[in-house]
Amino acid sequence: MADFYSARSNTTPPLQWPTFTPPYTDILSADAVLDPANGLVTGSTVVSGLPTDGRNVAIARDSRYQFTEMSRERINGQVVVQFNPTDSIRITADALLAETSAKEDRTDLSNWFDRPFDQISFDDSPVSTSVFLSENKGGGTKDYALQQSHSATKDKLESFGLNVEYDANDSLTFKIDAHTSKASVRPDARTGFAETNVGMAMPVVRAHTVDYSTGFPQITVDRDDSVRSNGDGVFDLGDVSTQVSNDNRNIYQINDIDQIDFRGEWQLDDTTKFTFGANYRTQKNETYEALYQQIMGDWGANNPGDVEQLTPGALELFDWDSAFNDFQIPSGLVGVRGNALDIFEAASAHYAGQGNSLNLVQENFDIVEEDVLAVFAQFDGEFELADRPVRISAGIRYEQTDVTAFSQSAPTTDIIWLGDQDFARVAGSGQDGFSIDDSYDNFLPNLDIAIDLTDKLVSRFSYSKTLARTGYDNLKASTSLSQPSGPTAVGGTLTASTGTPGLLPLVSENFDVSFEWYYGDDDWFSVGAFHKKVKNFVGTRTVSENLFGIRDVTSGAAGTRSGQASDALESIGIDATNQHLFAMTALIDQLGSVNDAIATFQANVNNGSLDPAYYVSLETDYDVLSDSSDPLWDIDVSRPLNIESASIRGLEIAGQHFFGNTGFGIAASYTLVDGDIGYDVTADPTEDQFALVGLSDTANVTLIYEKNRLSARASYNWRDGFLSDANRGDSYNNPTFTEAFATIDASVSYDVTEQITVSLEAVNITGENTRQYNRAENQLWFARENAPRFFLGARYKF
Repeated sequence: MADFYSARSNTTPPLQWPTFTPPYTDILSADAVLDPANGLVTGSTVVSGLPTDGRNVAIARDSRYQFTEMSRERINGQVVVQFNPTDSIRITADALLAETSAKEDRTDLSNWFDRPFDQISFDDSPVSTSVFLSENKGGGTKDYALQQSHSATKDKLESFGLNVEYDANDSLTFKIDAHTSKASVRPDARTGFAETNVGMAMPVVRAHTVDYSTGFPQITVDRDDSVRSNGDGVFDLGDVSTQVSNDNRNIYQINDIDQIDFRGEWQLDDTTKFTFGANYRTQKNETYEALYQQIMGDWGANNPGDVEQLTPGALELFDWDSAFNDFQIPSGLVGVRGNALDIFEAASAHYAGQGNSLNLVQENFDIVEEDVLAVFAQFDGEFELADRPVRISAGIRYEQTDVTAFSQSAPTTDIIWLGDQDFARVAGSGQDGFSIDDSYDNFLPNLDIAIDLTDKLVSRFSYSKTLARTGYDNLKASTSLSQPSGPTAVGGTLTASTGTPGLLPLVSENFDVSFEWYYGDDDWFSVGAFHKKVKNFVGTRTVSENLFGIRDVTSGAAGTRSGQASDALESIGIDATNQHLFAMTALIDQLGSVNDAIATFQANVNNGSLDPAYYVSLETDYDVLSDSSDPLWDIDVSRPLNIESASIRGLEIAGQHFFGNTGFGIAASYTLVDGDIGYDVTADPTEDQFALVGLSDTANVTLIYEKNRLSARASYNWRDGFLSDANRGDSYNNPTFTEAFATIDASVSYDVTEQITVSLEAVNITGENTRQYNRAENQLWFARENAPRFFLGARYKF
């Protein structure tokens, strides 16, 4: 009888991650930019660099910096017990328990462009990108958003296994392996949410510019707190108002797996073995997600000072100059940081007392079950060909998979227009659940041949057919609706995403050939080539359709209030900006007369724009609800589909060498990868494209020391740029590319005794940063300053 036990605790202290996060980017034609009806320009807008050769252009809707602190703690333990009741029976039981707690605190600084712009400058990229955007509010101000967020989850894993081996005779062994495991993730914050968001802002921005031409966005703002705040000329906590607590997320996920494997191993002789068997696996993934929203100081940040009054000391001023080390940003950007939980609890209770309760936006419950039954057989043997040893392994596997997806939801069924480009989603009553069943089967052969060409040179050839199942998020039948990006009448869009339970697995036919030269006990060099023919790639297709009967209160369609508002603005020569369109629509709805609405609107116009104070009061006091005259909302719904087949080919060169008995060595590899389908960034943005994601050349060099009780590694790892997403699910089918990056990592471990090992690991020692972009490099999608991470560990076993 033998036993083994190990326990490990891993704690990651708070790590700071300064980032620039996704702007919403519109892709449109040059003519559409110059059309005032689209709300981007007026007759006085200065436009430069706009292409005249028919190229598409890209214009950002917002800009956003984020500063995040993350921490994680993991505790795990493992027990293995082995028992041999007889010489021919061996029993092994094991158990694994692990628990991980992760927390994240984030502060934002962001600005949405209200549009139209005062100035737009474009570069000469294949998709010409707006590298400079400027907007002036005239006599008014807009908000300077400062959302605070807290995320906290607890993951738990419980796994138990039992293995029995029985030697029927000297050449035949039977094995049964049974395993059950359960993994779960749940919220771990006192609010009950996995993610708690408190929207806040200073309503003090007179002008706003962003310069993308330097590679990292330069955000500048011109501030004035005399229009809508306390007017003391100091931009401090007294200017901060709550807005909307949006997308507070309650989620739990449970994944259960039960599987059993039976196999027999028949040793025909010293070099030949036949293996046969069957296994069965059932897996159930259960996900619940609910989103909540609460109106506090409203999107207009109408109550400056309320955060400080409700939670004194919960906020502190934050100098964004100190947040970034590698990315240079303009000086003078003042933000705030605070405890999102404290602020949410105080503000939520306060505004609920004023009639603004926490409301459900949408709720989804999904179950995906997979049952997989497989039978297999494999032959392993060795023989000689022309006096040289040949080893062969050939097998076949048949799998039958049944999939059932169940969904029950309370989806968003109405959208209320709160102001300019601000909305509230309203959940309807819960729907009856429904199930979708599907099934598929596959034959999966494999063949591996190795030939010793000489005593030191080995040639290998392999053919196999493998499959990879898609993630559970793609199989869920529920639908999630996003927030509208703005009024439809001036170019705003509404997007949603849903899954496809009937997705087939990715199936790949793999061909590999390699030559390996073993010139020492631990020294070798190899060259290999591979080719993969893959079908059932999962892509994303976006289709415009209506969901749940949602009506578009912002359509601008003839006969609707927003359509009448658009016509009314044109008749009096006023630009149809987001604010103007909302105000005129609200007045028409409130007064019941277009002429009365025009008269009231004109009475509050100064120099071609609506008086800021009047607009704020109108937005605060009035919301526009959809009615039967509004058309059904055309929603851009993205869903995963098995789209195309493709080929992947590549070459790998690798080697390892140790320098005598010194313990020092070096290992290196270089892999070149190519595919036959790429992404066309200049294509029509309404066109769904399939392209191979994740393909890039890679290289690695590792210095090694292995001697006695000490083991050490230092590695340089490089990866070339690659397409990471062919369609991220927005209305313009925008892709995401990741720039090339390189990291230096190191690790060292020391065996203090046979039972105790201590280790130190350093990841990304040089702090290599991450940068992603859309159709052109100046269309920055995400950038993050990374820092080195260090892990100190100790392991004890007995």
